[in-house]
Amino acid sequence: MRILLTSATQATRVAGFFHGLLGDINGDGLLDFVVSETERDLSEGNIYAQSGLDGTRLWFRTYGGAWHFGHRMAAIGDIDGDGRSDLLVGSCSLRSNEAGMAAVLSGKTGAVLFDLKRKGDDVISTRHR
Repeated sequence: MRILLTSATQATRVAGFFHGLLGDINGDGLLDFVVSETERDLSEGNIYAQSGLDGTRLWFRTYGGAWHFGHRMAAIGDIDGDGRSDLLVGSCSLRSNEAGMAAVLSGKTGAVLFDLKRKGDDVISTRHR
């Protein structure tokens, strides 16, 4: 599903992709959802958490250096212990000799909790707390 995001600070409108429900991250008793925007600049991606009540933006995360960050996303439960479901976000690589990467974001704030990058046959995890 494509969603049209508008910003009061920008004259442009951005098309994004609905990725699913994240759970109730703002505590209003309604399910909230996440949207990614990866089309404007291939070298980064934007993730938006939106209120299920009225679509108000709850948080926003830009991640540079990851091709199509937000290409795939999934709610993964409460990883950081704050009582809110967190989000696994993946990116793909446009070059055949490079691996994509993933990050775990806090569902409550959008902060990066972990990066997951491939190096050879290993996956390297970097904690960002």
